[in-house]
Amino acid sequence: MEAPEHASSWGPVAVNTASFIDYPGLVSTVLFMPGCNLRCPYCQNADIVTYSDRGQSTGLRRHGREEVEAILDGGIGVIDAVVITGGEALSDDNLDCTEELLGMARSRRYRTKVDTNGITAPRIRHRPDLWDSIDLLAMDTKPEADLETLLLSPDMPWESRPRMALELRTTVCRMPGMDALLETVARLRRMPQANRMARAPWYLQPYRPCEGFGEGIADKTKHTADELRAMARDLGALVRETGETL
Repeated sequence: MEAPEHASSWGPVAVNTASFIDYPGLVSTVLFMPGCNLRCPYCQNADIVTYSDRGQSTGLRRHGREEVEAILDGGIGVIDAVVITGGEALSDDNLDCTEELLGMARSRRYRTKVDTNGITAPRIRHRPDLWDSIDLLAMDTKPEADLETLLLSPDMPWESRPRMALELRTTVCRMPGMDALLETVARLRRMPQANRMARAPWYLQPYRPCEGFGEGIADKTKHTADELRAMARDLGALVRETGETL
């Protein structure tokens, strides 16, 4: 289900100063950007997604430039990477802030990762300062996205940036349309014109029961590891649980 984006001020609304699972193989500081252009039923960060709607009633708060810089300075020598996630890091409301945060991280020699649903990527592809600052781009596949463009187009920003590592992810849950989404991604990955994102490692990750925006998930039973492994085998994917490959 699509949702409108809301005007917002600068800065992430939550920070995890030390994560061992958000950047593969590295310790990272995670910056959570508010708001999103989607309302996924399995969303784990519904309070962050709706921050722009509900203000500070959730207990979240904006972290300004000086505070973010202090956090990043404090991690030098301890933290390896900075991850910008959400919400949606590349939404219209967050785009300028995300680009600035990437610059802050790169100037301190951190590795950088951005999590995105990819929906805005086709129309913001001509932002070299943004894309050149990303070391790892992780894209979650969504039925609302233009997957043919994202996975087949030679004009996507990652095609001209071989240095940028890529990762494709799908959260698997028991909801209408999930099988079609998985089959679509698998089909596009097999096509001769598949681009770098389509050829990137594709991880299936299990839905974790949560409040989220739960309409549309009638059966909230989490898939077992064996079920996910069987699905991954059929689809040519991998399986990830809490940031680790099973």
